[in-house]
Amino acid sequence: MTKTTIREVQSVKEEAILNIDNSSPQSRELVEKAYKFSDLFGDMLFDEDSITGESRLLEGGYKELPDEIEKFSYYDMVGFEIGELDGDHLGKYDILTRTLTLTENGAKEDFIMLHELIHVHEHLLEDLPNCYMDIALFSLKKELSKTIKNLEEIIFKYNAYFIATDPHNRHFLHSTVFMLKSLDLDLKMGYDLGTVFGYGGFLKNFLIEEYFYVQVQMKKRD
Repeated sequence: MTKTTIREVQSVKEEAILNIDNSSPQSRELVEKAYKFSDLFGDMLFDEDSITGESRLLEGGYKELPDEIEKFSYYDMVGFEIGELDGDHLGKYDILTRTLTLTENGAKEDFIMLHELIHVHEHLLEDLPNCYMDIALFSLKKELSKTIKNLEEIIFKYNAYFIATDPHNRHFLHSTVFMLKSLDLDLKMGYDLGTVFGYGGFLKNFLIEEYFYVQVQMKKRD
């Protein structure tokens, strides 16, 4: 079996960006839906007024960001389409072709789009130096800790679960940053915790109580 090199993978990604076409009515509708939620992802793009923006503040002003973040555009950098997917999948983001695909049923639910948009932004950061993912992790943990009392326990057991089992290689697809961002979106959207991560289905309650083997504890509001 021939091993794919990093250079070859990058070449595929660059070609995919050049071939993105969001001109069909269905694609444009999905792009518009993505932009509707764009304000929820300011932290993943290191916006100045977001929880990650402080990391850019240096003496004399804000540090410039890499072009991948500074010039990020759903329309120009992500392909959107309605299509069929294998099994019971309702959505998928292909990191090589940079295409976000939703089934017709998946397109009806906001939490499906939000789940896949986390993949889009997570992959963007994974292509950059590790410090960007680290800052996103630290910032999300700090922010969520204000609301979720036992967040450190959840993070530990989330990762320990994959060390012990990892039957479907889920952690490769859903990093700790992904998990934290999904909880952040649940809170902002008023969903039950686990909805965005679990597509609103069987993982919604399973996510916190059984999947991590831990009961979430919310802090009381003042």
